[in-house]
Amino acid sequence: MAQTLFLEKTNLSLVKPIKVKDVLKTFGLEIEKDNKSGEDKIYLSEEDKINEIPAKCSGCGIEMSVGNFGHLAKGSKLIYCKNPVCFNHYIALKKIKEKTS
Repeated sequence: MAQTLFLEKTNLSLVKPIKVKDVLKTFGLEIEKDNKSGEDKIYLSEEDKINEIPAKCSGCGIEMSVGNFGHLAKGSKLIYCKNPVCFNHYIALKKIKEKTS
């Protein structure tokens, strides 16, 4: 069985896990603890937080929490989970846009 290597296992993360919430907030994302699951959910805006619409991974569509957050795309609020395949989705779209521009 293959095992995916995440940044936590390789210690290649740019931000210590304890600081992730603070970094996300500086980019305008909202963080709030979900009473049902106990996870820190990520919301794209204050309005989404009020309406309880958590952000979703732009690759696979899974609901985003601080625990499964992987990447924030440069210059946008496109967020991706820790699955490397999902971030490859962003890279592929960026390459397609560059070729058509």
